[in-house]
This record gives sequence, structure tokens and C-alpha cells, in this order.
Amino acid sequence: MPRATSSWYHNAPPINVRALSRRSKSLALLDQILAPDDAYREFDFDSKWGDGEAVATWRNGEGDHYALWFSEVGTVIRGFDHESAMSPFRHTEPAWWPRLTAGIPAQLRCTLEEPAFGEREMTFLFWRSARARRWHHGPVELPVGDDPDGSGRLLALLDGEVEDYLAYAVARFDVALDAAAVAHVYEHGAVDAEWIRRLNPEVALASALDRAQQLGFPTSRRMRRRKGATAMAKPKVGKKRSRAAKEKARKPGSAEFRVVTKDGVVSLVVHDKAIASSDHEDAFALYNELFDFVADRLKRPPTS
Repeated sequence: MPRATSSWYHNAPPINVRALSRRSKSLALLDQILAPDDAYREFDFDSKWGDGEAVATWRNGEGDHYALWFSEVGTVIRGFDHESAMSPFRHTEPAWWPRLTAGIPAQLRCTLEEPAFGEREMTFLFWRSARARRWHHGPVELPVGDDPDGSGRLLALLDGEVEDYLAYAVARFDVALDAAAVAHVYEHGAVDAEWIRRLNPEVALASALDRAQQLGFPTSRRMRRRKGATAMAKPKVGKKRSRAAKEKARKPGSAEFRVVTKDGVVSLVVHDKAIASSDHEDAFALYNELFDFVADRLKRPPTS
């Protein structure tokens, strides 16, 4: 996580619940695209956690984590910095920092003992009832330091700054991302194959698009043509062509091709022969192969 200057206890950002939810969904989608393997994913968003409830989570695999609980009665942010001086495990008998939970409304207390949120693992806690105009927290006395509870560091990416995510991606994935593509996801722009490939050319498109739909992003499975490529004509319905007509179409310098979809497989068919096949997740690459193949055939000299 990017280093933040101070704890949310010192200066909680004026972020509203809707923005918090949207940013959490953006982080979950970016993680899906950049870390397709579940074992290496840190961010998640479950929009069907419960009746009228949704949960966003982050875990770095090193002991640090946070959970954001959204409901009709309010929102709760809780997290755990395992190196914090406020860790409940500073004693033999684990105990939360004094007054950490003081003042939390009864309708939000269900989040305190939730096993999925880490139960006793908590060094910061913020809440906002449905009609509240700002975030609240217990009257804690913090240890010395700018970010003793870890909230400033762990919640840093929720600020929605593209530059912060770019730095995070370099540190975590060792990759320099397309800033415009990250901004597009942050803004909840329409997601299609082109935007996904700009972030990760090797990701499975179907899985990424499915996840985008689950998170509420507008999506399109339409494959965009590359610049300079000729659009494929739709097949006409009518009687079959004669062998002579087919042979005429195969004169040097031209090529007849079709793209056939059957049983979940996309096939590139040239002169009635399938020369390449792929599942839908790699359909974009197959379309590229189609145009490259045709362009190559048109450049070849006539054969005797």
C-alpha cells in the first residue's frame, strides 16, 4: 500500500459512502484483471453478502487486512495493521485498544464479532449510520506517531487517485500500467476487450468481463476491429455457390474466410478449412490472427 501521511483518526477524508463503494469495486476489478489467480488476489467485493448488504475486503497475505460493510442501516470500516502498537495481541489475552468500539450504534455492532472480518483482529474502526453526515469513531487516545493504527496506510488506495494505484501496481506487480486505462476503471467507464487488454494482454477475457458485470460496470463483448482492418461481411442466406464460383473466388491475391462459432469454440475458416480454433476467452486474439492471415495472403505473389 502507498505510504499515507496520517491516520484517519487525525483527518478522515470527506469520502461519501457511494464513492467508497465505487472505488472498492474499481479496486476489485483491477485485481481481477491483473491477478487472475485467486490465490494472489488482494481486493474483493461481494455485492450479495447478505440481505441488503455488501462487503469489500483487502488482505495482503502478510497479516494486514480491512473490511468495508455496506448496509441499509449504515457503513462500517474496520481494519488490522499487524505491526501496529494498537494490536489486540499486545497482551496475553487479546483485547481491543481502549474505547476503540465505544459509541458504535447497536445496529452496526454485528460487524465487531464477524469471523470473516477477523474478529479480534482490529486496530481501527470507523462507522457512518445511514443518515449521518460524517464518519464517526470511538474516543481513543492514540499512541505517538502519524499513523499508529495503520488506517492511513491500509486505506490509502480508497482516495481514488490514479497516481497512487500506478505506484502500487509497480510495487506489487512490477508493471507500469496505462494511466488512462486505470482512470477509465476508476470512473466506471464501459469495459470491453480493448480496455482489459490495455491493462493485461494475457488475462482471460470472459472471466474479466463476467466479473465486471457482477460489479455493476457497463460491459461489451463486441470485438473492436483494428485500425486499417476491413469489416467482415455478414453471410448472405441463399443457394450454395457452384464449384466454379468457389474456384473463381480463390484466384491469386484474394482469400475467402468465415468465422464460425459452435459449442463455445470460435474457428477461423479459410476456403472451407478451419485453420485455427479457440474458446471465447481468446476470441480477440483469434480475430487479430484472422486479419493478419488475410493481410499476409494478399501480399503473396501469384502461384503458377
